[in-house]
Parts: sequence; structure tokens; C-alpha cells
Amino acid sequence: MKKKTKIKILPIILIIIIVLLIAYFLINKIDYDKKVKKIEKDLDASLKIISKNNKKNKDLMDEEEKEFNSKIEEMENDESKIADDLKQLSITGIGDSVFEDALSEIKNLLPGGYYDAKISRPLVTGNEILLNLKNNNKLSDIIVLGLANNGFYSEKNSKRLMEIVDGRTVYWLNSVGPDDPNYNSQFKEFAKDYDNLHIIDWEQASVGHPEYFYKDGTHLKPVGLQAYAKLIYDTIYNDYKEVYNKKIEEYKKEHIDERNNKITFYGSDVLIASGDMFNSKYEKIIINAKKDYSFDALYKDIKEKMDKNELEKKIVFLFDKEANISEKEYKKLIDLCKDYEIYICDISKKLSFKNENVKVIDFYSEIDNNKDYLMFDKKHLTKKGVKALVEKVYSSIENEEV
Repeated sequence: MKKKTKIKILPIILIIIIVLLIAYFLINKIDYDKKVKKIEKDLDASLKIISKNNKKNKDLMDEEEKEFNSKIEEMENDESKIADDLKQLSITGIGDSVFEDALSEIKNLLPGGYYDAKISRPLVTGNEILLNLKNNNKLSDIIVLGLANNGFYSEKNSKRLMEIVDGRTVYWLNSVGPDDPNYNSQFKEFAKDYDNLHIIDWEQASVGHPEYFYKDGTHLKPVGLQAYAKLIYDTIYNDYKEVYNKKIEEYKKEHIDERNNKITFYGSDVLIASGDMFNSKYEKIIINAKKDYSFDALYKDIKEKMDKNELEKKIVFLFDKEANISEKEYKKLIDLCKDYEIYICDISKKLSFKNENVKVIDFYSEIDNNKDYLMFDKKHLTKKGVKALVEKVYSSIENEEV
């Protein structure tokens, strides 16, 4: 009787076990599905934040580009105003009889100056005049000197001149037919040691123009006076123009360097989860993140930006197991972006590329050593994992050159 009872109970126990197992798996399946839905919900929320940040950053970059173009236009307009600026330019002009004869023409072109010229004036006398003006706070920042005709070259007086002007810009007119035949060449050699001392080469400019001179070969006829004054004006004008052009080129270079330092991210779920944290690390970045980001879609997106010359010079690829981008596909991306700095971080596999413009950021090994970086599905990162990833990528980009 007892044996029959045991036989009847066994099937019941077996059924109960099966029911419990089914219930266990169902409960776990429901719990798993809830967790997956939670992940999807969080990713959707993160995508909205990324989209909002992208719009803000894009607007800021567009505004920067607008300001840059406006500034360039303003600087180019400034260049067109050089002639107006030179009319207001404060100049100290000291010279001898040739300079004195040309004063009317010089003042016509550069009316904002103080001029003092006299027959037979040598450099030593010019130095005394300059020192007196300096002591009375009347010495301009721009000085034009026509003092090479009279007397002999003196290195002592030349050095004294540069001590007096004390860093001001000096334009030195050499001469034709000076008392000292070696004056021009010796002073030119002396001028090589001073960045603020510029030679106005009247000797060379007047070659082949006998119509400029009276019989003494030094003093000038009206046509020569005009040419003499215009050479002074053109030299100063061209120097001012060069300054403007340098400012424009420097500003353009700064803008290009700043643009080349901008970073763009491309990635899948792992980038979506970490996008907001990357935004807090970098100013004005664009994050191109999509669920189920296929290789074909990724390649197309990059190619389109590249064709429009809108692709940032630093590109970060951040993908996970869901994207399933193969090493062969990464190589295609590397070939496409051969002129860019590339950072690749695939948390689902170990990668290695020998290209000089590519740096692989190995977070896969970190996950292997830190199991708590992965969620229950072994695909997505935990909050701790996301934080560690962002720090790893950021430090790799900031501290190491590709």
C-alpha cells in the first residue's frame, strides 16, 4: 500500500518541479525584459539629450564661423583704409637739404608729421634734435630720417641714434652722391642688427632716372622730389599693409587651428550612454550616435561631411557588440579618413592598426578586468563602466598624440 502511494506522489512532485521551473524562467524572462526595456528607455532619453546638445553646439560653431568671416571682412576693410590712416599718422621727419626740398611733397602725402630739415645737416645734429624732442615727449613712434648726405659714416653716432629712438620705428633714407661714398653700404650693414631700422633705398630707386637730378647729381628737380616723397610714402604704406596682412593670416591660422582641434564622435549604444558625459568634458563637440548604426550608414555619413568639408579633424569611433563593426570595415574607415586623426574604441573586441594617424583605445581589456563595468546582458555598460570609459577615452585623446 505504501509503495503504491509513493508511485502516485512522484508524478505530482515532478509536475510541481516542472511548474516551478517554468515559473522561475518566466519570472526571470519578465524581469530580463523589464531591464532591457529600461535600457532602451534610458538610451532614448540620452539620445534626446545628445540631440539637444548637438543643436546648441552646432549653433555656437555657426556663430563662431559667422564672427570669423565678419572679422576677416572687417580686417580687409581696415587694409583699404591704410591711406586714410597714413594721413593721420604722427611722424617725426628730420633731414638735410634734399629732405628740405621735398618737404612740400612729403607733407602732401603724410600731413600728420612734425618735420625739421636744414641744409648740410649731418646725423650728429639730427641726434641732438631727436633727443630734445624725446625729452619734451614730442618724439613720434614713427621716425623718417634723411641724414646720409653730409659728413662721414660714424658707427658711434649710428648707435647713439638707436639709443635715442629707444625701440621706435626708424625709416632711414640713403642718398645719391653723399660726402662719404661708403655711407650707404656701411649704414645698411649697421641696420642688420636692428629690427626697427628700415632702409628706404633712394639710391637704388633713382637708378636710371637722370631726370630726377640737377647737375650735382644729389639735389632734385620737381619730378625727383615727387619720386623721393612717393618712395617714403610707399615704403611706409607697404609696411603697414604687411602688418595688416600678417594680422589676417595669424587670425586665419588661429581659426584653422581651433577648428582642427574640434572633435566629432561616431558610435552606437555605448556612445549614446556616454554622450552627455563627453559633452561635459569637451566644448562644442558633435556626437553622431545611433541605435543599430550600420557600417554602410556610418561610411555614408562620414563621406557626406567630408565632401562638404565639414568633418572635424579629430574623429572618435566608439562602438559596441550591437554595432558589430569588423576589423576589415574599420580599415575602410581608416582609408577614408587618412588625412584625419582617428581614435578607435570598440568595447567588444581587441583591435590593432599600424597607421600613424590611428590610435586604438583599449577599453576591452579594462572590461575583462572589471566585470562590474558590464550590465546583466553583457553588452551595455553600467554607470561605473560608462564613467571609466569616458575617463579612458578623454585621457587617451588629451595626453597622447596620434
